[in-house]
Amino acid sequence: YRGSYAMCDAPQGFIQTDAPNTAHNYDRIIVPEALGEVSQGGKIQIQYGTGVKEVEADSSEMFIPEVPVISHEVGQYETYPDYSEIDSYVGTLKPENIKLYKEKAEAKGMADYADRFFMASGRLAADCYKREIEAALKSEELSGFQLLDIQDFTGQGTALVGVLNSLMQPKRTITAAQWRMFCSKTVIMAEFGTFVFRADEAVGFDVTLFNTDPSFSALTVSYRIENGEATVLSGQLGIHSEKRVNRLGTVSFNAVGISEPCVFKLVLEINGTDISNEYSFIVYPETDVRITRDEIAVGAESIKIVHSESEAGENKSSLLIPDSAGKLEGTYCTDFWCYPMFRSISESMNKPVPIGTLGCLIEREDPALKYFPSETYSTPQWFEIIMHSHCEDLDGTDIIPKVWMIDNPDRAKKLGIIFDKETAGGRLTVCTSRLWEIADRPEAKYLAYSLFRYIKGQ
Repeated sequence: YRGSYAMCDAPQGFIQTDAPNTAHNYDRIIVPEALGEVSQGGKIQIQYGTGVKEVEADSSEMFIPEVPVISHEVGQYETYPDYSEIDSYVGTLKPENIKLYKEKAEAKGMADYADRFFMASGRLAADCYKREIEAALKSEELSGFQLLDIQDFTGQGTALVGVLNSLMQPKRTITAAQWRMFCSKTVIMAEFGTFVFRADEAVGFDVTLFNTDPSFSALTVSYRIENGEATVLSGQLGIHSEKRVNRLGTVSFNAVGISEPCVFKLVLEINGTDISNEYSFIVYPETDVRITRDEIAVGAESIKIVHSESEAGENKSSLLIPDSAGKLEGTYCTDFWCYPMFRSISESMNKPVPIGTLGCLIEREDPALKYFPSETYSTPQWFEIIMHSHCEDLDGTDIIPKVWMIDNPDRAKKLGIIFDKETAGGRLTVCTSRLWEIADRPEAKYLAYSLFRYIKGQ
């Protein structure tokens, strides 16, 4: 009943494995549609504290719980350290752990990017918390959740998982008002199956009210969809709040006619109150971009995709997508709890170690991304791109990525997803995402188009 798990407890949760959406809930997990056997029994290994135990698992049948079900220790989305926090320690406790991480960043020449790593990883972590908590609130069969933790934890190798730091001070990555949009006694929510749409498909969303306030009496909720300063759709739905979870209705929107990728914002407001919520989604128009393992074609023009520098040779008009064998794979979600702790637990259980990265820092104004509008941090349009990528280890180079993969502060690698490197043949643009694997995805086409135009000097 969680959205995230450690690798030693794999399979992982839906926040870590599924494309970002707001439609997930736990109802069918708690009360299955069909009853059947769930365990064959035998000995299994379980994590026990920071160690491992072997226990006997009896075979059992699925059952309908007759007591409240509580989701335990949800969240645990790690952020990069905020080194400005060091100056706040003026008493007996000293932040030697954070100082150690800062020294590692300085030794790798990445200290100048540390605050941006903190903000970008923090924005991604906040988004993961929002989707995790809303999934719990939308679940009619779930009676509550326990967050771990609302503040950073200095033990176990330092778990920077809070929306507050270890001194209970607010971080700059989300405000209290933004947090209460999705974590309060009354929350208005939208249910999307995806945040990435094609212009020829309808954007549909259900509006759901979670309410535990007995004095709540509002009668209507307003919705509007904004494109910049313009409102492109608005309306109202009636409210019924006789249950804890109330489905209020469905709204549909179509963006046919747009000529470039557009980011829209859905705003929900409960009339007569200060309760609101908002969601951003992106719509892509059709484009004549074709991607194979060997080329990107736009109309009658094309550039070559190569897989090694030697293959590129003197050809500057090519995109290098290096082979990924033996390299750290890309993952969208930020790391769980604390990399060194769960790396050691996974190793002791002979299980795969965590990937351990913290999302992307994106140079959104870089010419290579001119036709691929982005935030400075990971947003849903990057999910498929990153999940089909690997991280290039740039330690010891002076390369500054256009798209960084932020590493955890313990390992502190300089990792790149998109970057330029100087070769004997001149500047070579590198992208580690295997775009041909997602060639039908609109976001892959537009990233390929943007890289195509950049390489062509257009």
